[in-house]
Amino acid sequence: MLMVDILGQMRIRTDCDSEGESNRSSMRQIIDHSHMATALAIFACFPGRVVEIDRLIELMWHGRPTRTARQGVHVQVSKLRKIFTDLGGDGSAVIRNAKNGYLLDDRLVTLDVQLFTEQVRQAHSAHRVNDPVASLKLFDNALSKWHGRPFSGIDLPSELGRHIESIERIHLSAREGRIEVLINMGAGRELIPELESLIRHDPFQEFLHGCLMIALSRSGRRSEALRLYQNFARHLNHELGIPPGAEIRHIFESILSGRDISRMWVNPLDHGHHEEHDLTA
Repeated sequence: MLMVDILGQMRIRTDCDSEGESNRSSMRQIIDHSHMATALAIFACFPGRVVEIDRLIELMWHGRPTRTARQGVHVQVSKLRKIFTDLGGDGSAVIRNAKNGYLLDDRLVTLDVQLFTEQVRQAHSAHRVNDPVASLKLFDNALSKWHGRPFSGIDLPSELGRHIESIERIHLSAREGRIEVLINMGAGRELIPELESLIRHDPFQEFLHGCLMIALSRSGRRSEALRLYQNFARHLNHELGIPPGAEIRHIFESILSGRDISRMWVNPLDHGHHEEHDLTA
């Protein structure tokens, strides 16, 4: 199976699931040449859908096409087809001619983001039915596929930015979901650095603050957990004019009274941060 990786540095490779396969199974090609990389990124954003040549020209040349742009599209597609062929596929079948454009045939190539997204979805589903072991394994498998910001190093047209944002939201939901599973399994101290890092990027995220309060409390840092809540409540009131929600108040009151918190939320995922996203919408 041919793979296109977009999570981190973009590359085309052959999938290698078993030991002892031939050398061909480990072949890969990093795609970092400007126009060719942009073309592949566009196809990867719309797998199984026709991308018209005029649209490719507009996106690849950022709305400022040259006189030879149409020929340039055909040249870059030809180069991509050659890479797919060199890796054992049929390049002309992988990127098919279609009416007024081209189509990346997702029956012949798999995107790492498709595997990532599906495993995150399955992990959330396992968590909803209270299967923490399966959920944690799926979250870990999904997150092992994350090698950095999607299309890293590629100068993507701004119109495709929403695809990156959607993938990054799924990544965040996976990290949050994994943390929630571990909190519910009794974890504490080991989650503090990751939670602190996430909060620095999203200081209004109530769910993360609640998790960090629990982790601090379980690590013998009860006073820090209480102070975290108080600072968060003041920050919410000052910046947004709203009080903390019922869930985090419950965590605060439990820590204040010395009660154990065995689960993060009464109903898993009700805090609304684990959405599913359609990357092709």
